Amino acid sequence: MFTKKFNISVDFGQESKLFSNEALVDEKGKAISFNTMVDAMNYMSKHGWEFEQAYIVTIGTDSTASHYYHWVLSKVIGENGDTDPMKTVQMVKDSAKAESTE
Repeated sequence: MFTKKFNISVDFGQESKLFSNEALVDEKGKAISFNTMVDAMNYMSKHGWEFEQAYIVTIGTDSTASHYYHWVLSKVIGENGDTDPMKTVQMVKDSAKAESTE
């Protein structure tokens, strides 16, 4: 009740649709909540991602300013591809939609 958890959005370089949800999901397709950015970074690190750089984008001014924190990560992919692929809410939706049309 008194904690503020959040989801992170991930850009894997995939095509994004307007209003798409790029939050990470678990094996069951449920959005993963994190306690802090460090919690999210630890999760990504466990999945083979490495920190490269961070930057902030500020939109608006004064009291209406919103700050968006971006962390750039990288992952080396072997010859057999990614054996631990992560998915977003939108990827799960798109996959389910494709399966229902087959």
